[in-house]
Amino acid sequence: MLNKKIYPWLIIMLKDKTALVTGASRGIGRAIAIQLARYGAHVAINCRRSKEEAKAVCKAIEKLGRKTLLLMGDTCQEEDVEIIFDQIEEFLGRPNILVNNAAYALCKPFLEYSVDEWKNQLFYKGLGYYLTARRALPSMIQQKDGVIINILSTTAQRDGAGELAYATTNGAAAALTRGLASEFGKFGIRIKRHDCSRNVPGPPSGHRPAACAGGRDPAFGAGHHVCRCHVR
Repeated sequence: MLNKKIYPWLIIMLKDKTALVTGASRGIGRAIAIQLARYGAHVAINCRRSKEEAKAVCKAIEKLGRKTLLLMGDTCQEEDVEIIFDQIEEFLGRPNILVNNAAYALCKPFLEYSVDEWKNQLFYKGLGYYLTARRALPSMIQQKDGVIINILSTTAQRDGAGELAYATTNGAAAALTRGLASEFGKFGIRIKRHDCSRNVPGPPSGHRPAACAGGRDPAFGAGHHVCRCHVR
């Protein structure tokens, strides 16, 4: 569910900024995209297949008086990422904010994964988050400003039985986030992770979380923000 409370300082920070949210047709990505627009950002929406759902998100952003752009493409494909950023720069300007959210969880016993299934799971966050960050960073360095937020799952920290491939790709993305923050913080670029956990028992159904209620988990320390999500 969207947090309806408005924070004036966020309006000051986000007004007329340009954001890209990947995997934004539903769930966490949709919520983030709409919240960014509520605080004054222009938001580019990316998804791979759910075009009609993504169009609905764009309409919601337009109703808030902000510019938006629907960009279909697979963030695990270098050519798609180039096209996505070229279009954003042409129609909305250089992105100041990148939210990496595109992923899906394929849950099954470890010995039942095919090699292709395992690779595909690793690619979404291990490769996709790398490709988008690599494309976004040069202009952020030039501007000496920018934010990259990588949406992760707490599967990388807990017992990952039944979801080992998804846990592994989240672990890779966590290491990527730490490394990027260390390397590019000196340029004024803020690179953070946002850990999302399920509030229902058992392995995820394979759908992305449908809503984020917000919250913190002290087990992850002061620097790690955790949101509680409902699985569809």
